[in-house]
Amino acid sequence: MERRGSSGSQLLSCLLTLVLLQQPAHVSGDASEIFLAPLGGTAELPCPLMLWPETVIKEVKWQRPSHPHSQAVHVFRDGKDRDEDLMPQYKGRTALVRDAQEESFTLHIRNVRLEDRGPYRCQVRVGNRSREGTVTLQVAVLGSDPYIHVKGYDAGWIQLVCQSMGWFPKPWAEWRDPKGRVLL
Repeated sequence: MERRGSSGSQLLSCLLTLVLLQQPAHVSGDASEIFLAPLGGTAELPCPLMLWPETVIKEVKWQRPSHPHSQAVHVFRDGKDRDEDLMPQYKGRTALVRDAQEESFTLHIRNVRLEDRGPYRCQVRVGNRSREGTVTLQVAVLGSDPYIHVKGYDAGWIQLVCQSMGWFPKPWAEWRDPKGRVLL
């Protein structure tokens, strides 16, 4: 019995050591978040990396990993925003907001376009170490005006159809009578 407990303890110790060695000294993160912004509005994409208090950040770079030339969307280096090597379609539309209390960075994209949707990678450099995390931007688009028409008559029943296209996210609709009761 003691032997099993001892080897279990050693195994747990090894696993904890491996986990700690996998983590960088100053940052950790989660890369599975999706954010929604209205077409023409402002997107707010928080960097999914958590930083330790009083960490000296060398660089924060936002990129579009799905684009072939991995150009930057926004670069903050040595305490200043940098314009070199930015994707032309993002110049003048981005800002990096730092929340010193939370030790976090949020990328703001103004005048959101449909082509802005997709993944964004936040890369943070602290000293010689670098970590990155990914978030996804979805752009909310208003679809066409609803078009309601009579599809048919059957045994005294009228079948109405409501059509509208191009919505994101998909809307939810229900039919109600004049007293507010839900109809099938």
